[in-house]
Amino acid sequence: MLAGDGRLEELRRAHRPKPKARSPRAEDYLELLYELLREKGYARLVDVAEILHVSPPTASKMLKRLESQELISYERYRGIKLTDKGVRVARALHERHGVLVKFFMLLGLDKAKAHATVEGVEHYLNEEALRRIKSLVRFLEKSPEAPSG
Repeated sequence: MLAGDGRLEELRRAHRPKPKARSPRAEDYLELLYELLREKGYARLVDVAEILHVSPPTASKMLKRLESQELISYERYRGIKLTDKGVRVARALHERHGVLVKFFMLLGLDKAKAHATVEGVEHYLNEEALRRIKSLVRFLEKSPEAPSG
């Protein structure tokens, strides 16, 4: 790499904190809560801690943070619920995940590898990139020549 090619500035810009951005870990929690509530009808701290491979105190700390952002309501020993705002955010995360899984499956990855890949990249795509990938997925799904996952 040649000096002065601008990569250093691009790295600086890419890693600059964005105001009020949710952390990737907070998004993981919201996505998990959404899935637990959809599949089981309830979400408990112990389930969250187990699935995310964290200790209950670590999970509790993040749940309190999400509650302070008005994304969930959490009562100890009573369970966790998404607020209306939390549902909107979690639904968008769920949709993003689904679009990206379809994208990687269209590239030829099997479903398990597609999900694993998405877990590594989903938090780092900006809205424009996601819109373009979504558009490409829709196009490829309608195309008779599109590869099938």
